[in-house]
Amino acid sequence: MQKQNEIDIVHLNIRSLRKQFNELLVLLNNCEGKIDIIILSEINIKKDEVAHYSITGYTMYANTREEQRGGGVIIYIKENINFTADTLETSASETLHGKLKLEKSILHILATYRPPKTNKSRFVEEINTFLKDIPAKEDVVFIGDMNLDLLGDKFNKTTNRYKNMLCGHGLQCAIPVTAITREAVVDGQLTVSCIDHVWVRAHSAQRADEHILASNLSDHHMIGLRLAVRAEQNESYDNGVKRYGINNKLVREKLDSVDWSELLSIECPLLIYDKIGSIFSGIYEKSKIELKISNKRNSQPWVNAQLSRMMDRRDELFRAWKVMPSCMNRRLVYTRYRNKVNKVINASKNKYRQNEIKKCNGDFRKMWEKINTWLGRNKSNLDNLIIKYLGKTDNLVNICSNFSNTFTQEIQQIKYNCNKKFLDRNL
Repeated sequence: MQKQNEIDIVHLNIRSLRKQFNELLVLLNNCEGKIDIIILSEINIKKDEVAHYSITGYTMYANTREEQRGGGVIIYIKENINFTADTLETSASETLHGKLKLEKSILHILATYRPPKTNKSRFVEEINTFLKDIPAKEDVVFIGDMNLDLLGDKFNKTTNRYKNMLCGHGLQCAIPVTAITREAVVDGQLTVSCIDHVWVRAHSAQRADEHILASNLSDHHMIGLRLAVRAEQNESYDNGVKRYGINNKLVREKLDSVDWSELLSIECPLLIYDKIGSIFSGIYEKSKIELKISNKRNSQPWVNAQLSRMMDRRDELFRAWKVMPSCMNRRLVYTRYRNKVNKVINASKNKYRQNEIKKCNGDFRKMWEKINTWLGRNKSNLDNLIIKYLGKTDNLVNICSNFSNTFTQEIQQIKYNCNKKFLDRNL
């Protein structure tokens, strides 16, 4: 396995992924694919919408609300990193628990959104119960929008119990308690708070650096953490590694040229089975083609320099309004320009996709390939389909063994009912 020496993790309460997704893509495009793990909270989408918000080069894991609007958490992680995630069953928060294999340890990532109206004490207890089950020698990053203000609620009992609980498990607060992670203008007044947190326990890390990135995708800032650790990567996605695929056209040509009549001279069904397997294995071996895996990055072809400049200008207008939040003129100028930027971004993306459809020249297969790619409907892995539909066993070896045994039994049953002379019923 290849290793990478640093992991960059960021979190943003995006306040509706549906509304902000295109702007997020522009922002990530400017980051040149340097972020390894992207965590978004309050995504406000349903389970059946998740696939529509895929990002090139990343795998998605989501915890969504189905009964109510709002809320939800999603994790995007680079495809080259070994990572698994599942939903943490809690009543006071929406949390995803992911595991990332390091060189000498396991890194647990808890991506959390706690709705403001849920019980704070129950939230603290649920997180405490879960952390107890994680071995003390393993690393933990607890990150998200907790809706507990470390800046304004310094003397709140629940907030202090929350901090003491995490410190008791060996976690340290990476974001300074004096930092501002949310700025909102309410009734002409600018309100600030520190409700987005990063807590870390990283025995394996040589260094842990936090950062806060001003972002106007929502009224929350993007918070992040860079860990100097060595993470295990998937071999199939190592940058610059050779992979092999199958040339399907060549397979068809070779199958057409096979002389199947020689099977008629074989009397034993098992030998027929072995011969067919040998033919297919030889064809696939000769049809291999070498692939080169490029260094993937999240590149959006429809993003251009004009969009980046417009977003910078929008941010300048927002900062100017923030200085004088009661100034209605500055608010109006910012709002109008923000809406203009959104229209330009959507128009640029739509124009690009229209041109891509036109390039298909009426080829419906190519059209649907592009559409499915945009909708995140990637082709299913053949091994996963075999496991799903051909048995409930836990691995491919067992499935192959079961198939072989079943095939042998079926041959034994049908050979006595077959009138073909090449079957020897005494075998």
